[in-house]
Amino acid sequence: MKKVWVLPTLLTLANGFFGFLALAKCLDASRLGAASPEFGGKLEYASICVLLAMLCDCLDGWVARRLNSSTDFGGQLDSLCDAVSFGIVPGVIFKTFMESGSVAPSTMLSRYWLAAGGCYACCALLRLARFNVENSLGREDHKAFRGLPSPGAAFVVVAAVLFYYDERLDQTDTFLTHLPWLRDFAIVVRSSVVVIMPFLMFGLGAAMVSRLAYPHFGSQLFSKKFTVGRIARGVVVLALAALEPRLVFFLASLLFGFYGPVYTVIKRIRGRIPRPRQN
Repeated sequence: MKKVWVLPTLLTLANGFFGFLALAKCLDASRLGAASPEFGGKLEYASICVLLAMLCDCLDGWVARRLNSSTDFGGQLDSLCDAVSFGIVPGVIFKTFMESGSVAPSTMLSRYWLAAGGCYACCALLRLARFNVENSLGREDHKAFRGLPSPGAAFVVVAAVLFYYDERLDQTDTFLTHLPWLRDFAIVVRSSVVVIMPFLMFGLGAAMVSRLAYPHFGSQLFSKKFTVGRIARGVVVLALAALEPRLVFFLASLLFGFYGPVYTVIKRIRGRIPRPRQN
């Protein structure tokens, strides 16, 4: 085996470590029980660990390309860590989160949640295996994804959990206080997260194993030149994220998660509409 570069490998291992830490926090939450006031905090901690794993996953590839140190070993290690952090962990977070209700779930309902989390995890593993095969055959150009990438799916799960436990929605001195209609809408959406999450897990699993097109924002971010307009829009997004981070993260995750199906539908509709003839 060829020698491995230290920095990209450490970043990839950091991805796996944060995935392990998220699993440990889910176990701590289960041990405390849903009635404990620390239950939500443990799940928030686990969700933040997944976000940190996503950051490491972005950095290790970027550093490897900058150092011209990409190796087969690094690619396999990255997939193994992704399988933990973005495949197994989000399914466990979901299962732990759904058991946070004040009423103990029935056996059938608990099995349904287990099936939803298991479906997500298995589809994530299939997605990563397919990516490895296609990447080895040279079919991946790193400009777009075929199917929802597993970090993007994990982002939807953890963003929903962080949004659900957002205490800022109940405070009166936040940015949303000046927009009562948006604050009331956000509170209604938050109360619906528990109902939507099981269906969302099945949908995310299906999107990962699909052939829907998803943009590669990381590749576009570092390869394209930025105009003044793009920089201005980026500043606005960052400002909103600083004011209401969890709400912005949740909306951004949903936009990315639904990008593939919506883009495909729009593309097919446009293909069926006849173009006007030019005289």
